[in-house]
Amino acid sequence: MSEAPESQLENAAEILRAARVRALGTRPGWRLLAISAWSGFIGAVALMCAWLLALPADGEPLDFGRLAEVFVVLWALACVPAVSAALLAQPPPAAFDPPERR
Repeated sequence: MSEAPESQLENAAEILRAARVRALGTRPGWRLLAISAWSGFIGAVALMCAWLLALPADGEPLDFGRLAEVFVVLWALACVPAVSAALLAQPPPAAFDPPERR
């Protein structure tokens, strides 16, 4: 037996409210920060590898302080497209709202 349309609508609203809490819908800023920082870190690791491979072999040796400085700069540069992509991927504010009754 199928449920009445009104009870299905109430169930859907309940499921969407629970999804909002589970999906960090109450704190989208933290989610955006986490996504951007992690994506920027992955990008910085790839950039650091490419930078180290592109260095000439006869140059002066690099110490860990210099590598850390370069990594921070690369991380900041990699966060720019990560933040842009995360902002563009944000769902509209009404994405987790319960459906309206007709």
